[in-house]
Amino acid sequence: MSYDDVRDKPYFPEVWDTIITPFINENLELPFVAHNACFDMNVIRKCCEYYRMEKPNISYFDSLRIAQNTWPDFKVHKLTFLAEQFGIVYDAHNVLDDSLTCGKIVTLAAEKQESDNISELLKRCNLQISKL
Repeated sequence: MSYDDVRDKPYFPEVWDTIITPFINENLELPFVAHNACFDMNVIRKCCEYYRMEKPNISYFDSLRIAQNTWPDFKVHKLTFLAEQFGIVYDAHNVLDDSLTCGKIVTLAAEKQESDNISELLKRCNLQISKL
């Protein structure tokens, strides 16, 4: 990605207010999921600080930590590696593909952990939903 890719794009506050906030408001009870969520949540925190925006009240969990707990024998748990292991066609760093692949990894982990829902999966992985 280069500056030319984002030169004429909206700044964080506009994207947050017009796209993310309506999504959060419609899905308030659902947690976000991200692969290496610490990184993504830190970016959101830092953007909010930089633009002097109120930090959103969102909950989240980390598919990377779920994968590490579910497949401890894998030496690597990057999304690209996991996709390759499970035959998932994945265009890395494409926002939609990142999201879909993350969801597929969580689904595969739930199947392996014999979990019927996220709460049960997180409990079996000794994890919990976090708040931003």
